[in-house]
Amino acid sequence: MKQVLLLITIAFISSTTLAQTTWKVDPAHTQVSFGITHLGISEVEGKFNKFDGSITTTKDDFSDAQYQMTIEVPSIDTGIEMRDDHLKSPDFFDAEKNQKMIFKSTSSEKAGEGKYRVKGELTFNGFTKPSLLTFGTAEQ
Repeated sequence: MKQVLLLITIAFISSTTLAQTTWKVDPAHTQVSFGITHLGISEVEGKFNKFDGSITTTKDDFSDAQYQMTIEVPSIDTGIEMRDDHLKSPDFFDAEKNQKMIFKSTSSEKAGEGKYRVKGELTFNGFTKPSLLTFGTAEQ
């Protein structure tokens, strides 16, 4: 499986229960995107249009935060329909059989103002692999 760098830009809505806060993905202000090198000569960028996620924490600094994302694989969008159809095929994602990717965090660290590098496990197609995601505000 090719290594895919996922840059996830997330804005969340807060709901509080006792001392625990859960932030839910706000789809109007969130993007799940990726970039991958194609044949070693060009960069292909894309996004997933359908996803859900949350961050749960009891500390203001997010040092104990637990992140979870569910990505709808058939919603892949690289801006080129023919490429998207090929990525959905059994040659790559086999999106008809593998509808979802699930990321669950194992740890996180602050990576700048409003940004976090989050280590976790990405489960897809029956396999779970260690992954590193970037959560936070978009570059300005």
